Amino acid sequence: LLVTRDALRADSLSAYDGWVATPHFERIADEGARFERAYALAPWTLPSVNSLYGSQYPKGLTPGAPFEQWRREVTAYKFDSEQRTLAQRLSDAGYATALLTGNGLVGQAATTRRGFDFFVRLGHQLAGWTGPWAYTPYFRQVLVRTIPAIADIEPVDTTIVLTAYANHFLMAKRGRPVFI
Repeated sequence: LLVTRDALRADSLSAYDGWVATPHFERIADEGARFERAYALAPWTLPSVNSLYGSQYPKGLTPGAPFEQWRREVTAYKFDSEQRTLAQRLSDAGYATALLTGNGLVGQAATTRRGFDFFVRLGHQLAGWTGPWAYTPYFRQVLVRTIPAIADIEPVDTTIVLTAYANHFLMAKRGRPVFI
């Protein structure tokens, strides 16, 4: 089980003597592996995750490029097609593999999903919201301040949904080694 978090400082978690109570992370850290030093290979999600799954350094964006070029480069970002991914290597070794994410950027590129038998990406969709508004939690915060009547709409708890998917995957692959 590889748990990644986007934009989370380890020094805030109680598992790392931080101020936020994280009993489940503490239990996982006590029963598994706890990394005292881990470094992202890029300061943003997509190349950082691709580097983790693809075991190679991320390609850089064009310095000083106009925004539209930068946006095209970000959305087209992927690692080399020749590169064997972590999931492909584990699959070759007999592991059942699943990529379950609540981050809309993770798994966006087909190369990121290479080697995973099962894939679920929920993004940051908000209950009751449709279209582009469903994936824009920051705009929702602005709208809630402007129009208080919509404040009762709550974000979807992706943790509950992804945990259900993980449990189903584990039950379906019982007896095989798994990588989630």
